[in-house]
Amino acid sequence: MAVVLPVYFSLRKTQLWLPWLTLASYFFYGWWNPYYLSLVIYSTFLDFGLVALMDHCPRERTKIDLKHRLFRLQFGDRVLKTAFLGAAIGALILLATALIGPPHVRPTLLVGSVLVFLMALGALFSSRRIWLWISLINNLALLLFFKYGRFVIENLNAVLTGLHVRIVARPIEFYAVRVDLPAAGGHLVFQPFNR
Repeated sequence: MAVVLPVYFSLRKTQLWLPWLTLASYFFYGWWNPYYLSLVIYSTFLDFGLVALMDHCPRERTKIDLKHRLFRLQFGDRVLKTAFLGAAIGALILLATALIGPPHVRPTLLVGSVLVFLMALGALFSSRRIWLWISLINNLALLLFFKYGRFVIENLNAVLTGLHVRIVARPIEFYAVRVDLPAAGGHLVFQPFNR
């Protein structure tokens, strides 16, 4: 804090204040636990990419000829066409990998394939609303899993034990690291929607 605030106040009238605060938050999370730095960077880049894709969508809802877009790939915007093709192929690859891959990564791959499929729909319909929903779903899923996943598992085990049910859910581990986010983890989830 002793370094971040003075630099922020000196940069606040320039365009460098936002990159400075972004780098400071990366340093904070990386110092606390380097594993979570990858989550913060992932969320930042996904939100940045989704906003960039929103800029290629019309502000007003327009009628779209889905036949031409889907079967002839006539989009009118190269970025949306590239996003659609990349997301559709990526979703198919993730889905195929989830079906034939190792059982312990199947849920993650299925969730990833749904997220990437939603991205293909966003490009297909040129919809800012779909891009916003993707960002919301992604950020809330990160928050719920990493902040409240252990809480849900522990309470589920307590209820099942109280009901004398022998099924016990295993604790959530992320590459053999206990999953807990710091108290400000929720701040990072809702920060992209502040503007």
